[in-house]
Amino acid sequence: TALEERGRQDLESFAAVWGRVWVARKGHGELRWLKQMKGDVDGLSGNGLREVAILKQLTQGEQCPNIIQLSDAFVSAGALHIVCEHVVHDLDTYMEGRRLSAETTRSLSYQLCNALHHMHSRGVLHRGLKPGNVLITPSGRLVVAGFATACCISPGGELRSDYADDFFCCTALCVRPPELLLGLREYGPAVDMWALGCLIATMALGRWVFYADTCELKAAGNFESSEVSMISAIFRRLGTPERPHPLARLPSFPDGLQAWRPRGWADARPLLGHAGVDLISQLLDLDASLRPSARTALRHPFLGSRGGGGRISCSSATSSSASASSAAASSSAVAGTAADTEAAIEATVHQYYLAQDVAEERAWEVWRITAAAAVNFFFRRFEGYARASLCHYVWDFLVRPRCPRLDYAPALRDINVGMRAILVDWLSDVHESHHARPQVLFRTIQIVDRYMAMNTELPRRRFQLLGVVAFLVACKVEREFAWGHLTGAQYLADSTANTYTVEEVTEMETSLIECLGWPAAAWGPYHFLLHYNGLAPLPARHFHAAQCCLEGSLMDYHLSRHSPSLLAAAAYRLGAELAGRAQAA
Repeated sequence: TALEERGRQDLESFAAVWGRVWVARKGHGELRWLKQMKGDVDGLSGNGLREVAILKQLTQGEQCPNIIQLSDAFVSAGALHIVCEHVVHDLDTYMEGRRLSAETTRSLSYQLCNALHHMHSRGVLHRGLKPGNVLITPSGRLVVAGFATACCISPGGELRSDYADDFFCCTALCVRPPELLLGLREYGPAVDMWALGCLIATMALGRWVFYADTCELKAAGNFESSEVSMISAIFRRLGTPERPHPLARLPSFPDGLQAWRPRGWADARPLLGHAGVDLISQLLDLDASLRPSARTALRHPFLGSRGGGGRISCSSATSSSASASSAAASSSAVAGTAADTEAAIEATVHQYYLAQDVAEERAWEVWRITAAAAVNFFFRRFEGYARASLCHYVWDFLVRPRCPRLDYAPALRDINVGMRAILVDWLSDVHESHHARPQVLFRTIQIVDRYMAMNTELPRRRFQLLGVVAFLVACKVEREFAWGHLTGAQYLADSTANTYTVEEVTEMETSLIECLGWPAAAWGPYHFLLHYNGLAPLPARHFHAAQCCLEGSLMDYHLSRHSPSLLAAAAYRLGAELAGRAQAA
């Protein structure tokens, strides 16, 4: 087959397991986990492309042992293949026919929380933390997979679900929190923490902690109330909230619901103890704002006593966990939110080089967040005399050395800078007609510039095709395909007045991926602008002015040479100046 002919993987044999997931053996006998995701009329699988982007984002720099390791990704026969480390169980199959010991439950809980901490600290929300996505390696290490429905958010920020796609596939019904069951459209890391609580409680009880009895509903003639049944199951265990509880104020809160009293967790105490019961009580709080973060949960006595992530036995359910590994200990020290970084800078205000040290040690451009937090703190603490020196420091040590030298215009053969501006203007119209989020446009232009820097001999007749394909890839990475036909290859081909066919679009997509590699779900200029505005919010109209300036910068080729964080900082600074003048007037 085409897979066996791929020399880089040197795959020899396959055995079909778990649907479209395979076990692949390399030439020297090492096993790998291979996931095949078939494409469609819109080219490569959007879910697959998104999953690779998230995995690349999570595995850059400091890696977490509890995130499945991405070995490779490639396209063969129109299908996307994701190659990861080998696993032997998911959480469901591991729990079948065995009773987990207290130490095994504690170890699994710690590793799950450690994975969530790594994701949330890097701005990734999983949204699909169900037993099928919690896997066990042959060595007994827990890893989290299934990032097709994940999304990027600002650390500590809320994600607004503006599209039906985000809402309906965010979490499985068995681990969906009550606020989403009742129709809340704004959510954040608390949805993952609820899923974590459900999984810990399920491991402790040996059965689903919340179960929607759909058979009973169908017998009663109700075929559309699985969410209501799940809400009833949750309230039977945790109690029915009353006004002014946030859940009771939601428009979908059922009227005339039976008032249940909280049952507590006495049935989980024999395995978890008082500390474990306290943890799941906090994680399964009906008020999402009261659930602890993953960083806080790691410090809980139930998990903190582990001292690190262990391994479990795949052959015996009662075997105790191994001692903590140094890799898990290091990943538990992953950088936290910008507020934590700002607090660290505030505690050592006299050490300017702290920001530089953090920049060199952390991954995922945490140095940029450190710089933003430092600027925000020092600008508030020192009114005038420290601003010039601080700006000079931030520029010299954090910004200028990392500004990409993306100067491809002199090498272009058949395209010039003016044509780039025309393409950006046309893509802005396409972006507006799709009602897409701003992140899509910025990622599109970033892909265009990267491709042009590596393919300076691209003929002008294919330049618009590059823009179309870059927009399609950006939509998939940013999960902007809820509108179906609007983001499809056929619609994009039609938007070029039938200059290109669907086949040309899909072929160019594969060529672009092979040239640039698989994109990572990293922050762009608009992500940084949202982050800076979260540190010190601007008035709405001045934030929109900053956003317009940032979008306008896409037209200027010379501005594309600067880093996304610097462009966002400049736009934010302009918005702040406008706000200051408005207040002075």
